[in-house]
Amino acid sequence: MNSAYTKLNNDILREEWEEYTKLWNTKALPTAQICVWRALQDRLTTYENLQNRGILVNNGICVFCSIQVETNNHLFLNCVVVARIWKLCDKWAGIQFVNHSMIK
Repeated sequence: MNSAYTKLNNDILREEWEEYTKLWNTKALPTAQICVWRALQDRLTTYENLQNRGILVNNGICVFCSIQVETNNHLFLNCVVVARIWKLCDKWAGIQFVNHSMIK
């Protein structure tokens, strides 16, 4: 059983290592790479993360749409205001974006 756990754990770590290797090897600005890395690790300073750390914030509502609680997934994937911005960026870049429900 111990060896099965080790094998599964090593496979998960290898997959994550490959993802991050691709991220760090992109030609994006380092600040963009760090932002993506922090989003993948769920380490952005969203309301949800601040609340989990015991930091009190006035309200947790998204500053863009004022509808839902500010989380990583909401800010990057579910916010109606940000979705319009992503669509404009996609149109400008000439690409089609596949909508996901989770960042990872």
